[in-house]
Amino acid sequence: MDTKRCLFTTKAENLDQLRKVDTSFQILPLVYFSLDAWKTDPIACLSSVKDELPPDTNVIVRSSAHGEDSEETSFAGAFLSISDVPIQDESALTTAITRVFDSYGSKSAQHQVLIQPMLSDIRHAGVLFTRTLEAAPYYVVNYSNDTHSITDGSSEEHQTYVRWRGSSSTFPEPWLQTLIQEAAKLESLFDTMSLDIEFAVDHAGELFLLQVRPLCTGLSPRVTDDWLESTIVKIQKKVTKLNLEHPDLAGDGTIFGLMPDWNPAEIIGVKPKPLALSLYRELVTDSIWAHQRHNYGYRDLRSFPLLVSFLGNPYIDVRVSFNSFIPDDLSDELATKLSNHYLEQLRHEPAYHDKVEFQILFTCAYPGYTQHLKRLTQHDFTDNEIDRLKFSLLQVTNEMPKKLHHDLSLIDQLEKRRKTVLDSEMSLVQKIYWLVEDCKRYGTLPFAGLARAGFVAKQLLDSFVELGILETSESASYMRSLKTISGEFSRDIALFHQGELTLEFINEKYGHLRPGTYDILSARYDQDNQHYLGHQPAQPSVKEHEEHHFSPAQQAAITDTLREHGINLTFETAEAFIRQAIESREFAKFIFTKSLSDTLELISELGVRVNLSKEDMSYVEIDSILKLYSHLSHDDLNAYFQRNITANRRAHKITQSIRLPPLICTSEDIEHFFIPSTQPNFITLEQAAGQVVAEQFLREQDLKDKIIAIQSADPGWDWLFARGIAGLITEFGGANSHMAIRSAELGIPAVIGCGQVNFEQWKRAKSLTIDCANQTVTPSYS
Repeated sequence: MDTKRCLFTTKAENLDQLRKVDTSFQILPLVYFSLDAWKTDPIACLSSVKDELPPDTNVIVRSSAHGEDSEETSFAGAFLSISDVPIQDESALTTAITRVFDSYGSKSAQHQVLIQPMLSDIRHAGVLFTRTLEAAPYYVVNYSNDTHSITDGSSEEHQTYVRWRGSSSTFPEPWLQTLIQEAAKLESLFDTMSLDIEFAVDHAGELFLLQVRPLCTGLSPRVTDDWLESTIVKIQKKVTKLNLEHPDLAGDGTIFGLMPDWNPAEIIGVKPKPLALSLYRELVTDSIWAHQRHNYGYRDLRSFPLLVSFLGNPYIDVRVSFNSFIPDDLSDELATKLSNHYLEQLRHEPAYHDKVEFQILFTCAYPGYTQHLKRLTQHDFTDNEIDRLKFSLLQVTNEMPKKLHHDLSLIDQLEKRRKTVLDSEMSLVQKIYWLVEDCKRYGTLPFAGLARAGFVAKQLLDSFVELGILETSESASYMRSLKTISGEFSRDIALFHQGELTLEFINEKYGHLRPGTYDILSARYDQDNQHYLGHQPAQPSVKEHEEHHFSPAQQAAITDTLREHGINLTFETAEAFIRQAIESREFAKFIFTKSLSDTLELISELGVRVNLSKEDMSYVEIDSILKLYSHLSHDDLNAYFQRNITANRRAHKITQSIRLPPLICTSEDIEHFFIPSTQPNFITLEQAAGQVVAEQFLREQDLKDKIIAIQSADPGWDWLFARGIAGLITEFGGANSHMAIRSAELGIPAVIGCGQVNFEQWKRAKSLTIDCANQTVTPSYS
């Protein structure tokens, strides 16, 4: 045969072609035959298996349907394969072959089965895509330590390695280099750069090819490979520059992350449209976050943006973030030492990237914190330095209750100002401008403070558990006793279905909410009542609010331990602070998102006036609109916006094509990286089991008693809790995120911030069993 060109046929025939080609892939002996041959002479088919494959071995009977692996369509995973069939057991072999043929559904005579020996002594097995599913030029390798878990989706522990096709960086392991080099040969043989390759590696380093087929995505590349190469070089240069020392910034270098601090992945997603990204920066991460953190006693970072956009991919500048958690009265020398230590800890423990405030940083005083600070002695911190940090954290913490009350007074003003702006005779541009300005001053600014107080409150509560004053179950009971605005929503929806509240009331109170708080394309609750409010349940019920009572001994112990650690709170004032901080944080978010949601609606209306759709306006950066308040453009508004839209649409195509890691520590990480595993946050101590419903299918199904899989822990998803769900998993989100607090309040088992690897596995499962007490998730794929 012509070894310079192979044609895709069936799975079996593809492998048979490659047996005659010189590659480093080993292909196991194989036998295949058609359905027609099986029906005509099954005895001859069975004889061929015994004659051509090693005796006294177990085999795998694999699907090789006609059209299963074509260049136009793929039925990957759609048909049956049966493993560990004894070759000498004619009855078992006959049954397996029949079952595989039956799994095809159709009775085409051209369908085949493929039979090969079972592999043993496997070190790794997995799948390599030679392009991403978005047709971008990256190799993506998913692998585990057995031959089935990756391909059938059952792996609970596996690795994902991503490598830009143009990378010259050293491979992390030799077998990965061999695998990708051999994949490149297959691309040449099949004359395509989009392959789906199933492989295995034994402990001797031998590479086995189990399957090769076209990668059918139905997508054309959004950008050329050359264009993407220049883009990657740009990002690398930017990372290098931002890693330089700065005279006003403590620390010798930085890290960029999706999840630390004001995690953009949770709030606006990893590939946000320009309007959402620019609004988030305007309202929070350009200066508001730093202003409020300085108000709370930490270092002044107001000149440093927290969020860095790498061509539309939002990342937190972790050095800036970590600086902002260092008390303002510490010396520059000690601040630098702390910053470098924190950054090194994150490099060493990347799985903590969504838990830095709990696992890496010291940001406040709490019972037991003095013991935790002692770990700094293992990293060359002197006793004097630790004492100075201890004193500063204590000062920050003791001032926090007063800050909390001030921020609550600001939030109370925002609702009145919002209504005044909306009811005024101002133009659309003027209304947008003032809604944004008021939202910053009276919304996100105090919310940033309340969020900080909410974290400290949770740290205090957790410390009572760590010291044995409370049981874990008692802490969970206390969280359920909190009265948040989200809890009101569930109760109000039940009352609505009972006929005790009107739709007008529900829309007035909750209509501004939307999944994707910053996304103009996401419908508000009052724009899709049927979807968000659901159908009337047979017996709608209002859940009684749970009360929690601390015993006298617990109250006394809490007062004593707070006094012992220098924290100026008694049990009564501590409990009031914890409750108010957590409840107020959720309330403040609810209030400021009204102004944000109305801003998006006015932007949509502005687009209609100049013949631009919501989709068009999603590519407009908020700066372009705010600028119009004090700037009269020479162009008409349609032309003015169109320039912004056209440029941003083109840029967003690049954004969607780029693959970047959750953490960027060096410029080399832009070219190749492992997707790190993430330790999920298990909320409550409860269990749940049920069918999995992924985000894209929520509209189509009854959600009662289902396990829901959504990407972010955004408050706009609160409507899910009114549907009787059994449990929840999210890809992004922290232990202190909105959905974590909400799940704890309702006692719903939740796995918050499980990470990309877990999320992709679990959302594809047929059902999940969540055991929060034991911190396990067990998927079922059948």
